[in-house]
Amino acid sequence: MIHTLDIGSYSIPFKVPGSQLERKALHYFCTSAAVTFSGYLASDFWEYHILQRCQREPVVRAAVVAVSLLHLEYATAEETAADGTLHHVGPDTLGRYFLAIGKLRRYINNISTASSPSATTVLTCCALFVCFDLMRGKHQEALGHIQSGSAVLRSWLGESFGQQHYSRNDAEHSGTLNAFLCLDLQAT
Repeated sequence: MIHTLDIGSYSIPFKVPGSQLERKALHYFCTSAAVTFSGYLASDFWEYHILQRCQREPVVRAAVVAVSLLHLEYATAEETAADGTLHHVGPDTLGRYFLAIGKLRRYINNISTASSPSATTVLTCCALFVCFDLMRGKHQEALGHIQSGSAVLRSWLGESFGQQHYSRNDAEHSGTLNAFLCLDLQAT
C-alpha cells in the first residue's frame, strides 16, 4: 500500500515525465522530502541539482521516486522504531527501490564506448540510496552504497570517470561532491 498525503490535482507549467504516482512522488520530494534531507543548511544539491537531474536522467528520477515514497511512509507512519527508522517498508516502495537500483546497474553497464556514465549521476543515485537505507535502518546497505560511491569518487577525482573531465568549481558537480562527502562523514 502506498501512503498518500492529500495532494490535489493541479496543472504544472512544464512537462514531468512518468506516471501519476511518479509525478506525485516528485512533487512530494520538492515540497517536503528535499527540505528534510538538506537539514538546517540550505543545500542546492537536495533542492535544485537533484531536480535538474530528474529531468535529464531517468535513473535519478527512479531513485528520487523511491526515496520520496519511503519518506512519505516515514512521515505518515503511526510509529517508528526506537532508533527513528521505519518498522516496515511497503512492498510497492521496496519495489521502486529495487527498480531504481536495477536502472542504475543498467545505466553503468550499458553505456556505449562512445560515452561513459556520468560520475555525478552515479554519485547522486548513491546518495539517494544511502538515505533510503538509513531511513529503513539498513546501515550495512547504506555503507555499501557509500563504498560504491567512494570508488566512483576516487576514480572521478583521479584521472577521470570514463571520458568526462570536470572542473571541481562547477556548481552542480561540487554540490554533488559535497553532499556525498557529508553523507560519508555522517556514516563514519
